[in-house]
Amino acid sequence: MGFYQRDSAWFKESGANRDSKTLIEDAKTLAIIVSMAALLNLFGVFTSIDTNQYNVFSLAMVLLYAGYILLCAGFGLSLLIRLMRQRPHAQLKKFSRYMYVIVAIVIILPLFIRVNSPTIIHVIGGIGALIGVVNTRGLSWFEGIAKDQKRDLVWSMMIISFSMIMIAIHYEQVTMKALHISTYFFEPLIASIGIWLFINALRLTFLSLYSLPTAHLMDKKSLELSTLAQLTSNAIQTQSIDAIISDTLKLLPKSIQAQGIYCRIHAFKTDHQRCEGQLGTELTILLSDPTFRMWISNSIEPRIVHELPIELNPNQILFTNSLLTIPLMQDGKSFGEIILSHTQPFHFTPEDASMLKVFAESIKIASDNVKLMSISKEHDRLENEMIIAKHVQKSLLPSTIFQPTSYSLSCFAISAKEVGGDFYDVFQLPNGNTCIIIADVSGKGIPAAFWMAMLRGAILSLQTENRDAKGMLISLQQMLASALESHMFITASCIIIEEQSNIIHFARAGHMPLIHFHDGKLNDYKPKGIGIGLTKDPAYFSHNLEDISVQLSEGDMCLLYTDGLIELFEEEHQFHEFCNEHSKDAHLFIQAIEALISGNTHTSLRDDVTVISFKRIQA
Repeated sequence: MGFYQRDSAWFKESGANRDSKTLIEDAKTLAIIVSMAALLNLFGVFTSIDTNQYNVFSLAMVLLYAGYILLCAGFGLSLLIRLMRQRPHAQLKKFSRYMYVIVAIVIILPLFIRVNSPTIIHVIGGIGALIGVVNTRGLSWFEGIAKDQKRDLVWSMMIISFSMIMIAIHYEQVTMKALHISTYFFEPLIASIGIWLFINALRLTFLSLYSLPTAHLMDKKSLELSTLAQLTSNAIQTQSIDAIISDTLKLLPKSIQAQGIYCRIHAFKTDHQRCEGQLGTELTILLSDPTFRMWISNSIEPRIVHELPIELNPNQILFTNSLLTIPLMQDGKSFGEIILSHTQPFHFTPEDASMLKVFAESIKIASDNVKLMSISKEHDRLENEMIIAKHVQKSLLPSTIFQPTSYSLSCFAISAKEVGGDFYDVFQLPNGNTCIIIADVSGKGIPAAFWMAMLRGAILSLQTENRDAKGMLISLQQMLASALESHMFITASCIIIEEQSNIIHFARAGHMPLIHFHDGKLNDYKPKGIGIGLTKDPAYFSHNLEDISVQLSEGDMCLLYTDGLIELFEEEHQFHEFCNEHSKDAHLFIQAIEALISGNTHTSLRDDVTVISFKRIQA
């Protein structure tokens, strides 16, 4: 019982669900067993049974023969049930019930009715075989097997058919007697399995012979489709042009049966090319011929050469005859080609050209995918570098703001892009005065950030000397004007706060005005001045630079800013209204600017924004 349960579990889980390849292997095994039974029948076992010479030898032969017949029946039933499982509409349960009924009839009927045993066996066996044939009539699985498998199936089914004929010739004289001695009750079942197996063997034999001449076409199409699927799958995962070429050289010759292959893909300003195969060297020789190269470059569709022209092989040293070429096209331009070769003339067909065209589309997709992945990686690299640059630039701005006595001072800066060109600094001069500088480098992004770093270095070098506002800007002009490119300039404003007198000195080099709030009124001061770097003449710059002085009263607030702040408002009067509304406190003004920018999440900043606000408070 344990062996029975184990075998039943194997059959349910795997044995009955094996694929067509293992089904054909089982057919070959069955052919060997049936042929052994037929040989025993052919070489004298029937004589021992017919003459009723029931000695030890003849009994052993009978039992051996009966064993082979039972083994054939078991393997045959397994094979036939597996054939039924190849078609989804096979009613296995219903068939099993029919077989149980037949076996019961065979066992019970002789007990009550006296009938000729062979007649019952033939009738019931025929009914069982008919039921089995009906349930195995669907052979759609047969169309998908390869030519080699069909050839094996032909030989197996022919052997089974011939062996079944040999057994059937002496069935009543030999087989029935042998089975009667060993397993009487199973004779009808074995007969029905034999008839069923014989009919299916004949059918599969003729079907295999009929389809063999065209089987290689099915194999070829199947191989082409599997190759195309593999190439398409690799195209999604491939990350380099060389990998695409390797896949092409590996897969195409198998599906289109070429003896030489050449593939070239032009990408990233480089030709990636390789030759492989038995005729790979000859393709290299052909590609060195300018006539052949021109012939390839002039084609935009697949081209077939059935016999190599004498002008391409003048010395007749090449074995290549057939050629199949296709250009790799994108946006009407060629970015490479594929060449297949073979020694036999007229080897390549129009169907091969059509399939190669499909392969070329997959290669184009793979190449585009590699380029997009390269662009994506480059974008990620630049993005990471910009993040680093943003952190570096942020470190260039003052981390802490110097707070002069009797003043409340607050600063704010944000870039329109990852990095920008705005700069500010607040520091104390050696004489105790406070210097406030705000600047805006023309342009945005990396170039502006570079010159902003240069500006910071120049300002750091000026912090150890006492200068007025105008002198500070003149020094910056002298240090930076010669280094700035012709299309670059810097606007800047400088304020010097004299804390003893509460007088501020203001100068601007083409920068935004100074806004001064006094007794609820807004005043803007615009002394003349031109941007740093707009002229290389220091005298002209100094002559056109003006500074002014403003006396600050307690509660007065001043505002320095870059032009990015103005662009947050549609009209200038809206900007002035905003400033008046938030002019009570320097810190609250900066908080209002931050809230204004964070509230406009639906629109991006058009320019960098930098603001410095300071207010005179009671000492």
